[in-house]
Amino acid sequence: MTQDKNQLKDASTPISRMTSNWFGVKFSKPPENTKIDWMEPDGHVVYSGWVKGKLWFLPDGMYIYYKPSFWRYAQNKDNKNQ
Repeated sequence: MTQDKNQLKDASTPISRMTSNWFGVKFSKPPENTKIDWMEPDGHVVYSGWVKGKLWFLPDGMYIYYKPSFWRYAQNKDNKNQ
């Protein structure tokens, strides 16, 4: 697990973490106005955000001041809405 965490901090190569299909921001930008999850540089995951242009938005509509390391299409965390 520690090796996997160190690999995530690198962000220089595309990864697949626990088959969750994370994309490195350096290699792939998410489509605009699509719900996505992203990983902050410290490893914290933000669920159900979105991107418009160069801005990354939190679920409440506020944009962030940092560039995430990885993103993926939004995952339903608890699978209640499927």
